[in-house]
Amino acid sequence: MVKQRIILQLFVTLFIGCMTTYLEAQTNYAAGNNASAGSGIDNTVVGANAGSSASFSGSNNSFFGSSAGENITTGNANSFFGTRSARNNTTASFNAFFGFATGGSNSGNDNSFFGSVCGANNRGGSQNSFFGRSAGLSNSTGSFNSFFGNSAGFSNTDGGRNSFFGSGAGSNNTEGSDNLFFGWQAGNNNSTGSHNTFLGRSAGEFVSTGSNNVVLGSGAGPTSVNDDVSNRLFIDVSQSGNDDPLIYGEFDNDFVRINGTFEVTAGLTNPSSRTLKNQFVSLDASTILAKLAALDIQQWTYIDRPEEKHVGPVAEDFYAAFGLGQGDQNISTIDADGIMMLALQALKQENEELKDRNDHLEQMQSEILQKLDLLEKKVK
Repeated sequence: MVKQRIILQLFVTLFIGCMTTYLEAQTNYAAGNNASAGSGIDNTVVGANAGSSASFSGSNNSFFGSSAGENITTGNANSFFGTRSARNNTTASFNAFFGFATGGSNSGNDNSFFGSVCGANNRGGSQNSFFGRSAGLSNSTGSFNSFFGNSAGFSNTDGGRNSFFGSGAGSNNTEGSDNLFFGWQAGNNNSTGSHNTFLGRSAGEFVSTGSNNVVLGSGAGPTSVNDDVSNRLFIDVSQSGNDDPLIYGEFDNDFVRINGTFEVTAGLTNPSSRTLKNQFVSLDASTILAKLAALDIQQWTYIDRPEEKHVGPVAEDFYAAFGLGQGDQNISTIDADGIMMLALQALKQENEELKDRNDHLEQMQSEILQKLDLLEKKVK
C-alpha cells in the first residue's frame, strides 16, 4: 500500500510537471521555415529562420522577419521587426529594433533602433536611441547616445552620451563624447571632439577635433575645417560659416568680442570692487595728462563698416603711451575711463593752481590800488 502511494505521488508530480511545461510552451508561437520560439515562454517568432538558434531559451521576445533574431540564445524582452534585424544578437536583452538589418550585430542592452540598417554594427553599446535610416550605423561600443535623423551619428563607434538631432548631424563623429548637435548637418565634420554644443543648420560644420565649443546659428562657426578650434563661442547666422561672427568668445581666456554696435539700455558696468584688485600703483596725473595731450586722436571708420564714424586713438598708440590692457589691439573701456579721470584730476589741479595765482594777483592788485589811493590823497 505504501509503495502504491509513492508511485501515485511520483506519477502526480510528473504529470503536473509535464502539464506545466506544456502550458508554458503554449505561450510561444513560431511560424516560418526553420523558425523557432525556443524553450522559454511568451515568445512570438514569425519568419524564415527567425529565432532559429537550437539553444534559444530566452523569454518575452517578439521576432518578425526573415532571420530576425536568428542567433539569439538567452536574450529576453526583445522586439525585433524586420528582415535580418538583430540577426547576431545572442544574449542581449530589452532591445527594440524596427527595420531592415537594424541592430544586426547587436550585443548591447536597452537599445531602441528604428530605421533601415539603423545601429547595424552596434555591439557592446547600450542604452542608445537611434531613429532614421543609417542612424548610428557604425556604432560599436558607444552608449547613452541619441541619434535622430537619416545618417545621424553615422560614423560613431565609441563615442558616448551624444545627442544628434537632424539629418546628417554628427555624421562623421567617431569617438567624440558628450556632444549636442541640433540641425541638418550640424557638426557633421566632428570626429573626436567632445563637449561641443552646435545648434542650427550646418552649425559647427567645420569643427573637426575641437572640444568645449558652443556654436549657435545657421552656418555659424569657422569657414573651413580647423583642428585647433576649442573652447570657443560663435553666435551668428551665415550660409557658409563666419570667422568674424556677430559674437565671438574664448572660454579659456574669459574673452568676448562683439563685432558690431552694442547697445545697453540700462547702463554698462565693469567689476571694480577693491576686493577684486591688487598691485595698486599711484600715478602722476600731470604726466598722464601730458601723454593724453600728445596722443593722436582722429575721426575714423572701421574697414568693414565705412558708414559708421568714430573718434578716438588707435589701440597701438594707446598701448604705447600707457601700457594698459591685454595688448595693442584693443582699448579697454575701464582703462580709457581711468585715463580720462586722471587727466581730469590733473586739469583740476592745474585749475586750482591757476585760481590760487589769480587770487594772489587780485590780492596784489587790490593792495596796489589801495596804496595808489592813499598816495593820491597825500598829494592832494
